Amino acid sequence: MPMPGYEDAVACAREQGLKLPICRPLMLLRPGQLTLEELQAIHAGGQPLVIDRSSLPGILASAAVGRRAGRRRRPVIWLNTGFGKLASTRISEADLATLQLN
Repeated sequence: MPMPGYEDAVACAREQGLKLPICRPLMLLRPGQLTLEELQAIHAGGQPLVIDRSSLPGILASAAVGRRAGRRRRPVIWLNTGFGKLASTRISEADLATLQLN
């Protein structure tokens, strides 16, 4: 029996252009609904993930906040600075794309 949300995950995967079938069951990530078991499966690796279409407004809003903060040219931790002890160290414009890749 497929896991709960599987049909929705398949529909989202197709919308996102993923080729199906995938050998492992898809996990549909819904905003605010990630369980500890799902988080453990993701951490273990190899779990194909699909982001629910209801996540898109939040993702776009977060991206807009990041773009606005970046245009201000002020240090924003994890956006245009280093991490940990380097959190106050501004990353050069030339290196920002590399930093933000992940």
